[in-house]
This record gives sequence, C-alpha cells and structure tokens, in this order.
Amino acid sequence: MDKYDATNDHYCYQGSSTLINKLGIKNIDDLESAERKVTVLTIQNNLL
Repeated sequence: MDKYDATNDHYCYQGSSTLINKLGIKNIDDLESAERKVTVLTIQNNLL
C-alpha cells in the first residue's frame, strides 16, 4: 500500500501515488520539495 492508497486514483500518475501536477514531477519526494520552494517564494513575494 502506498502513502495515500492512491495507486488506482485517476488524479495520480499511473502506478504511483504522486498527484498529476503542472510541473510534470512524478517522484513524490521531488514534488514535495518543489511545493515547499514554491510556497516560500509565494510568501516572500507577497510580503514585499
């Protein structure tokens, strides 16, 4: 069983628990890292 039990979810890449995303990242660890970086940049830009 994967982290979210999502191996057959049509919102995830086939055979994966990684959500289909605009960045095309299929590795869950890479996606989580990218999400953190985007969040930091968004917060920084909104505080300026």
